[in-house]
Amino acid sequence: MSISIERQTDLIRLTVTGAVTTEDLYQGVDAIYEPTPDQPKPPKMVLWDLTDSQPPPAGDAAAQLRDFSIYAAERGQFRTDSRVAVLSPNQVQFGMARMSASLAELNQAAYSMGIFRDIESAMAWLKEGE
Repeated sequence: MSISIERQTDLIRLTVTGAVTTEDLYQGVDAIYEPTPDQPKPPKMVLWDLTDSQPPPAGDAAAQLRDFSIYAAERGQFRTDSRVAVLSPNQVQFGMARMSASLAELNQAAYSMGIFRDIESAMAWLKEGE
């Protein structure tokens, strides 16, 4: 898998291609919090685009998602009034993304998380928070 990162004012778009691995997802979360000259603070809007990705290989996906969600919630504990949208038109990844959103809520993530099948809905929801 690879993640391409596009930064805009108060938005970071992480585009995932290929097979999803938890290690790369952790690196994606770390990229959100990595300051840059143009973006010294984490952005208020995050878009994970899974359109061209493939489901993770077989394994204990539920446990991996649980651990990843805990990590993401801890990293984002100060991101109140922030939103994370996951664009996932694929049925399997959509279900996993919904599970991730439920785990984020259970882990009391400071940010809101929404799961979408199309880019227009995802961007409209992200911009509601502005």
